[in-house]
Amino acid sequence: MALAGKISAHGHYVAAVPRAFWPRQSSSNRRWLAYEIGQQAISCAISAPENDKTSEFPKDSPNKTAVLAVDSACPALLESEGDVKFPKKLKYRGQVLARIYAKTATHPYRLYWRVDRKTRIKEFRSYAEAKRVGDKLVIDLAKGSQVTALTPKQASDALASLQRLDRFYEATGRRVSLLSGILEYCEAAQKLNGQTVGEAVERYLATVAVVQRKALAEAVAEFIASRKHLSEAADGKRSRHSPVYEGNVAAWITKFAETFPGYAVCDVNKEHLNAYIGKFKEISSKSRNDRRATVKMFLRWCAAKDYLPQNHRLFEAVDFKAEDVDMAEIDFYRPKELRDMLNGADAALLPYIALGGLAGLRREEIMRLEWADVWRVDGNVEISSRIAKGRKRRLVSICPALAAWLRP
Repeated sequence: MALAGKISAHGHYVAAVPRAFWPRQSSSNRRWLAYEIGQQAISCAISAPENDKTSEFPKDSPNKTAVLAVDSACPALLESEGDVKFPKKLKYRGQVLARIYAKTATHPYRLYWRVDRKTRIKEFRSYAEAKRVGDKLVIDLAKGSQVTALTPKQASDALASLQRLDRFYEATGRRVSLLSGILEYCEAAQKLNGQTVGEAVERYLATVAVVQRKALAEAVAEFIASRKHLSEAADGKRSRHSPVYEGNVAAWITKFAETFPGYAVCDVNKEHLNAYIGKFKEISSKSRNDRRATVKMFLRWCAAKDYLPQNHRLFEAVDFKAEDVDMAEIDFYRPKELRDMLNGADAALLPYIALGGLAGLRREEIMRLEWADVWRVDGNVEISSRIAKGRKRRLVSICPALAAWLRP
């Protein structure tokens, strides 16, 4: 490169003015232009630290020239390509790592380099810009930087992706790396067989219920209130459930809630259920089974109300499985014992004992009977669906002994 002159600062060589930069004017104008460029070069050299470790160029970089390129510090200084032999080889310690190709009628300046056995190309409008980027590139290549493997489009996409992950972190507090996000997406997309992840999420949210946090005591009170109508008879009809049964359910489930004060329904786990059943070791296995059945009924209701997930698996608790019930030996009244009870009963109690002892009716069925049910069907006691435990009508034969005791 032909130089018009050298410029020094504090006795150190800092820049040179190429002849190509000199306009073809008078000698006085050329001297004035050289002076202005030189002053800016000196200003840049003085303002920079003498041993600047952050410099992009190592001391032995063969790409460092005496002509300063355009940068933010010295915008007036341009690097000339007038005497550059293209393709310009950019070296690092003697090894060519990149090349700059000249501008043609169809192509701008092009910077070529290879990374991961692939050729990368980047285009520039000016040689100075290509040179500046190339000098930085060869240093990154020498250091083994992975950034050099990205195309400009890939680098832009990576930057946009990282910015989106930052916004996700600000909104949710969850930090996700770019790699883990891509891996999770690819795994999900592969399983969806062409359906987008967004469509799959929308369908999932349309079918899955969101579990609501509900205090256990509040849920129990709501459960009991929801069953109150089951023990109430309307228009003289029999209630769906016995008031005694519903009273037991309310008492047992209230005791369950009192065992875990301050808990929400969704906080209950298998260990809680085991601890609850463990409190009833002194009662019979049948009574424990009754309490297990009541709690299970409550938890199913909670799942239907979205207070528990449908897949809660609480019923798998070890101590919550139904026990085998040891049936006690059933005893019965002897004929003489039954006769003594009938002879000793008053007029109000006698039909009750006779129907139970001689017809085998259940206690609750007898209490629901009216005299019309006894005499409506000749020779039979009619147990209508309103009276029967299983709500199915049946007829019970009136034996001669029962008829004699029921005779007015």
